[in-house]
Amino acid sequence: MRKIEYLFSLVMLLVLCACGDTSKATIEGKITGADITEVRVIYCADDKVNYLTESLKKGKFEFEIKLKEPAVIEFYTPEKLFFGRIYVEAGDNIECKFNLAEPNKSEVTGNEVSERWIKFLRGNSAGIDSGDSKEINAVVAQYINNNKADVLSTLLLMSQYITMENSVEAMKLLSSIAPEARPQSLVAGYEAMLERENNVKTNDNVHFISYFSRNDTTATLSSRNASYTLLAFSDDFSRNKDNIAMRLKELSEKYDKNRLQILEISLDSDTVLWKKSIKKDSADWQQGWVVGAAASPYIERLGIYRLPFYIVADSTGRQLYRGASIKDIETEVTKQLN
Repeated sequence: MRKIEYLFSLVMLLVLCACGDTSKATIEGKITGADITEVRVIYCADDKVNYLTESLKKGKFEFEIKLKEPAVIEFYTPEKLFFGRIYVEAGDNIECKFNLAEPNKSEVTGNEVSERWIKFLRGNSAGIDSGDSKEINAVVAQYINNNKADVLSTLLLMSQYITMENSVEAMKLLSSIAPEARPQSLVAGYEAMLERENNVKTNDNVHFISYFSRNDTTATLSSRNASYTLLAFSDDFSRNKDNIAMRLKELSEKYDKNRLQILEISLDSDTVLWKKSIKKDSADWQQGWVVGAAASPYIERLGIYRLPFYIVADSTGRQLYRGASIKDIETEVTKQLN
């Protein structure tokens, strides 16, 4: 889920599963600043990711969950737009006030870590909301370096730190946090993600990728068919949010296909979601779906852990750029082709 968005933010949620006695936690909330009728809730418990849809009554909701170990709960609008995240422990009675129009006015009470978490985000909103990865990472790193025995350091690293092209630094920061503040049940999946990003496999050449085309036939992309190849990985949520189709259309129309070939790969769980999301496209670039999504052998070796994700490769399959920003991709493609 996803800075961790919907699908690939589940990496963080999955690693919160652990063994132990199950207890309950109650979460009450109030939504202001937007006219919505329900909220979507995602959290990990009982060794699985759980999804809830809670209806709002006069802007309020309440639900109860069972927990074995501390969990992170994420909140989304019906359109899957993320708007809040809290840390919950067994036995908690948490009250949330989310202001969707002015997020910095949101409040959480009932869990000391969550209270400090939201206060930190509010107090450092300028840096965190800047969109500048260096500034965001500097804010997080400063807190970690000054609070190495605080579990909030772990939560901030996992949720806010931009690991793209900074995975080595992220691993160093994680290792600097005191063991009691980064329990294995919390960080196992995050460590695996960083190791995969640091792995030499992420620099493997992209020679061939097989996929199911939108015409329900099997197709194969070869890097040799063009001077450069742009691979765009997305799912229904990230594709719509980032308006990927429009941006890919602009690139496809700008460059000849012998110079730039584009393959947009869906990592949706099934073809129904994928077909629905591309139904209105007038795509003249390649579109496909792979069995197994991110766990597919073709995809897993590329070390993709968030969506959307982009790779630019040359005709030999050598990766020239890896990243999550379509703007950066456009800049890289322009640099290579102009």
